Amino acid sequence: MNLTELTNKKLLSVRSYNICLYNKLLNDVDIQTYYSKFGTFERLRNCGEESNNELINIAKQFSNSQKRSNEFEDPIINQVSKLNGRQRKLINCYIYSSYRKLSKRSQNAISCVIGDKLILKYFLENIFKNKSFTVSKIRNVGILSADEIERFLERIKNIINEVVNEKDEKHIIKYLLQNRFNLKELLISEVSNNSIVSICNILIKKNAFFKSKKNQIFVESFEIYQNKKPSNLTQIIEKVGLTRERIRRIRLECLNALPEKLELLTIIDDDLYNNYEIDINDEYIPIDDAKTVKINTNFNTNFNKAFLTFLFSIFLQEKFTIIGNIKDVLLSKQSKVNSKHNWKNLYLVNKEIPNLINIDNLIQDLSSRIQKKNDEDYYFDFKGYLSEFVNNADVMLLDKISPFCEHLINQELHVYLDENNEIVFKRNSLKKIHEYAFEALEALKKPSKVFEIHNKIKEKYPSYKVTEKNVRMSMKKKFGFVPIGKRSIFRLKKWEPESNRTGIFKFFKKKYIGLTSKTYNSTLIKMNIQDTKLKQENRLKEICTEHNVNYESMKSLLDSVKTKKLNKRNNHHEQTINTEIEKNI
Repeated sequence: MNLTELTNKKLLSVRSYNICLYNKLLNDVDIQTYYSKFGTFERLRNCGEESNNELINIAKQFSNSQKRSNEFEDPIINQVSKLNGRQRKLINCYIYSSYRKLSKRSQNAISCVIGDKLILKYFLENIFKNKSFTVSKIRNVGILSADEIERFLERIKNIINEVVNEKDEKHIIKYLLQNRFNLKELLISEVSNNSIVSICNILIKKNAFFKSKKNQIFVESFEIYQNKKPSNLTQIIEKVGLTRERIRRIRLECLNALPEKLELLTIIDDDLYNNYEIDINDEYIPIDDAKTVKINTNFNTNFNKAFLTFLFSIFLQEKFTIIGNIKDVLLSKQSKVNSKHNWKNLYLVNKEIPNLINIDNLIQDLSSRIQKKNDEDYYFDFKGYLSEFVNNADVMLLDKISPFCEHLINQELHVYLDENNEIVFKRNSLKKIHEYAFEALEALKKPSKVFEIHNKIKEKYPSYKVTEKNVRMSMKKKFGFVPIGKRSIFRLKKWEPESNRTGIFKFFKKKYIGLTSKTYNSTLIKMNIQDTKLKQENRLKEICTEHNVNYESMKSLLDSVKTKKLNKRNNHHEQTINTEIEKNI
């Protein structure tokens, strides 16, 4: 029996309690051991005659330490042996949830005794069956931590006793929830439907997760409800009367503590398939708007899809995990960070998927492409694009991850695949004046004056406002327009015959060296035919060498026609080239 229980039974005064706590006499066994060794408690600091007599009476009352230990331990060992698998799971869930509520020092002390596996089996082997175990012997355990651990172990014993003696599981769940969240009242009817959604809603309303003011900040600032906009800091300050910085800290505390608060809901035997149409054999579990409405209607709740996804992730944490930033989604923000993607929702996926592909890099890359200015539509093969972010070189994994990735980019970024299974990036910039002019000239199908082009634009796009002067200024050669004379007549460059748009150098290569149009175009791009004279000469030398043509005889020809068009003099140039080729062959 620990000090708190002795005090509650009025066997120990407050003064004696503090004396025992200071001297690490944490239970009746420690008191009896000390009395057996010294025969008195007068050696203890601040122990007067009344406290000495009080402690001696307790020591005599529990005089046989071994007998008392056996009386205390044997029932627990016997009770544990009666537990079935479901009952053990309930107790293990309670142990883990209560353990996370302890201070860090107490958690470390318990881990030193039983290891990392916080289940009833190891508590039984290392603590309850171990007759020599005392909390005071745990290394680096102070007075306060020892008392906290004693109370924690006592709660576990009480839970075991309650679970063994109670046959109705609903009563057990009610007892566990009341004990864990210190609820004064919880009705059986409130937990009878075995729904984590319904019970979570009840616990929030009863301020079970956080104390009254803290719970108010949680409800007001977290985005957990449908059709309810979270309050900003100024509004919350007016309601709770705390400083701005204090409210910020409380919000972060609530966010960090929320998973631990929801942990105990895993004790509920919820039928996910029948209640929520969730199949745990799927690679990912989509919680869309339609399913959210259906769940809220069935269980009289008003949670949004992000919070439902978060809640199910706690319940299914052994197999599934969350994709997305919980803080971005659940915690109301006054400003956005432009340098990174701000998540809009949470996604529940099989734990294997995040190990196969870097989801964060994928979303960040797509987000930056969407935000970047696109002057035209462009496409990516979806699986080819995903392969850039796959962690494993096995491309066969793409078939496994691509369905979820498609769902993710649809819901998060509103990016969709076309009929060819390609990602489509739509143009996001405004159409420029020269593009309107180009379309108008194409529609006219002939060289036209500026006012005709302007009228055609107004005809095709009545709502588009542009002046004739702006149209004239936009039609530049680099955009594919060709002015004709000084009469403000324009035509499209693509309408010109090929021979009228090229120099003698291309004519020479195409006619006598046999380069195809496609090969020539790639060559033209690489060498830039209108570059400096030196580059032209070097390239001509290479061509002549490849085809055994005398360069010196060609050089004079190049000098005479290198910058002239072949419109009126085309026949003369062709005759000249024929003459030179015949001389050198």
